[in-house]
Amino acid sequence: MTVELGRVKLALLSPGQLVRVQHPPFNVLVTRVDDTVHAIEDACPHSGLSLCRGKLEQHVVTCAGHNWQIDVRTGRVVSPSYATDSNPCYRVTIDGDEAVVWSE
Repeated sequence: MTVELGRVKLALLSPGQLVRVQHPPFNVLVTRVDDTVHAIEDACPHSGLSLCRGKLEQHVVTCAGHNWQIDVRTGRVVSPSYATDSNPCYRVTIDGDEAVVWSE
């Protein structure tokens, strides 16, 4: 079943911006890389800290806690290299001036 998790105004998704969508029991990080909007679970797989508190460079968000790096396009942990964790990714569609995040 597909469920709408939340919406973000595209104007809020300027380069490098990390926007948190609250959808209990979890939160979603929404960001734009080039012309594509991506959404992943907003929790570092290492510590559970909000990735929205981190920094986005190109397509990789760095957790503010212990510097784990996650690719926002795939949810895959990039660094440390030994990590096999990944974050769930969510489908994003555009509806007018909003990005809509969906679970699948």
